[in-house]
Amino acid sequence: MKRLVLLLPIVCLMVSAQNLTRFAGIYNALDYAYGVPGSSPGGLKISVGNPITGLRSVTVDFGYTTLSDGTKIYPLSTNAPIMVGSETVTPTSISCLSPAVYSTCRFEATFTQLHGPGDNVTSATYGLQEAINAAHTLGGAVVVDGKWAVAGGTNGMISGAALFGNTAIADNRSGQVFGGGAGGGLNAPGTNNVIVKYTNGLATTPALFADFASLFTGTPSSSTFARGDGAWAVPPGSSAVSSVFGRTGAVVAATADYTAAQVTNAANTAAPNTFGAFLQSFAASSVIIPKSAAAAPTVAGQIAYDTGSNTYQFGNGSVTEAIAYFLGAPPAAGNCVQWGGGAYQLSSTGAPCPSGSGSPVYAQSSSSATQVIPGSFVDTKLLFDTNASFTTDPSIHSTTSNTDRFVAPATGLYNGVCAVGTSTSNSGSTYITVMLDDTTTIINTGLGTSIAALPNGTGWVLPWSYLVTSGHYVNCHLSVSDGWTASAGAIFTFYAIH
Repeated sequence: MKRLVLLLPIVCLMVSAQNLTRFAGIYNALDYAYGVPGSSPGGLKISVGNPITGLRSVTVDFGYTTLSDGTKIYPLSTNAPIMVGSETVTPTSISCLSPAVYSTCRFEATFTQLHGPGDNVTSATYGLQEAINAAHTLGGAVVVDGKWAVAGGTNGMISGAALFGNTAIADNRSGQVFGGGAGGGLNAPGTNNVIVKYTNGLATTPALFADFASLFTGTPSSSTFARGDGAWAVPPGSSAVSSVFGRTGAVVAATADYTAAQVTNAANTAAPNTFGAFLQSFAASSVIIPKSAAAAPTVAGQIAYDTGSNTYQFGNGSVTEAIAYFLGAPPAAGNCVQWGGGAYQLSSTGAPCPSGSGSPVYAQSSSSATQVIPGSFVDTKLLFDTNASFTTDPSIHSTTSNTDRFVAPATGLYNGVCAVGTSTSNSGSTYITVMLDDTTTIINTGLGTSIAALPNGTGWVLPWSYLVTSGHYVNCHLSVSDGWTASAGAIFTFYAIH
């Protein structure tokens, strides 16, 4: 007995002299609080920061720190929250193959602040999670005490710690010991169980039931027992129903006993319904689709009514499309359809379509005189004073007034070509544009290379196609950098078909 009394002081002196951070499976959380004021392990430093917020990668100068007893630890872990500058984050991934080589250790996390070189990286649990991770290698308990709490440790850090099956937390302030999950697995944060509580040195309230209950499947309660096959079960003969929907005695069905979701294929009248791939039959004479102002369904198969524009909308899988509909009765057979007064409304013209609407008309015109085209990109309308003999509708182009215009005699799709030739060489840029009513560009093209003189034929051809409303006109514009002169003859050619 005297030996034992003498040996204990010697052991204590050895521990104190070496300043061990662990002894006999006991780890002090504060010894692992790297970068925390009053704790010996130094913090990590950022060498490459994050230029923007969100999920970003940052690099630290080195991936290790040294404890007071000389032990090197590698504190970065995906289960250990860290303090970067003034914000707390938890790494989502870590790449640190050479932690002792400068600026080769980096981690990813979701940041709300920007960080740069020199910013501190420290333990956000004041060494608790780092000590648990160290203890997991051989198993052991991590001690927290009043000094840990003064440094900044909280009860929330204890309940939120990630414990392993071979680790525990001993809270010397309350006498509680928290145990990890069974089988060496990692506990989810917030699920750590109090397995022993000590009061005045005695284990007064063992709470082993939670760990025992996890060994069986099912739900433990005051009315179940742990059966030999590893399940929580109701004792035989005790399965009689004592009440239905909270009612006892001769219970009869009542309204609201079940929700639509509890009845197969039942339709909910107050919430969206999802049915399988089969037809549904509704007794009502009409079905009201969802409606709202600015309704804009995008999912394929969805349909809604926009009360703002009084239109039907449907989703095609990515965007919203509108549905055209007839205003009143559909047209009689052979009658033409026209757009109505409202958006996406169709209506009947009340008469057959014009018989000539399917027969194209032609107009081809040319210039019989030289036309000078100024330089400096001055916009010039090409003039046409001659209609070809095979022109079928002279009203399209006049050779005496507004000779640049080709007027649509009726609404329809018109196709044409603006063909231009020159008798003068041009080394600069040339732009040809087909316009509607001198305001809207239908098509244009630019020629930036050297252009040789083409006095005997057409040099540049710009085809176009456009839906032109009756009475509106199309013409051809030309602008050049250097200026040139058109040769005489049929140089400017333009025709329209509808």
